[in-house]
Amino acid sequence: MQATVREEAVRLAVPASLDYVRVIRLVAAGMASSLDFDVHQVDDLRVAVGELANIALEVAAGDTLDIVFTVANGRLRIEGHAPAAGDRAIQLDALTRQILDAVVDGYSIEVLGGQVHFSCSRTCP
Repeated sequence: MQATVREEAVRLAVPASLDYVRVIRLVAAGMASSLDFDVHQVDDLRVAVGELANIALEVAAGDTLDIVFTVANGRLRIEGHAPAAGDRAIQLDALTRQILDAVVDGYSIEVLGGQVHFSCSRTCP
């Protein structure tokens, strides 16, 4: 796929509801599949995106969660943000950190400036 050669992005806006996490996971899986990720890598990415989106939605206060899937420099990067209810720190439990560490190359989630932001990335095969 040409996406590994030039930067491309897919933008997704979903209602800030746990009901739409499966849509985010589906788009992540579709992007990963089109980049020749194997079935295990696709599942790993779906798990990471699902975990991060669920956590973000726990502190989201707005109506919409915006997600951007970017392919650049041989990496698939997924970023999301939504208005947050306050500036409370997000604490990931040990199991969630262990899962995310195992399935993606890098990740972050934080509340900053009234917005909850998350990201994760994985090197393309």
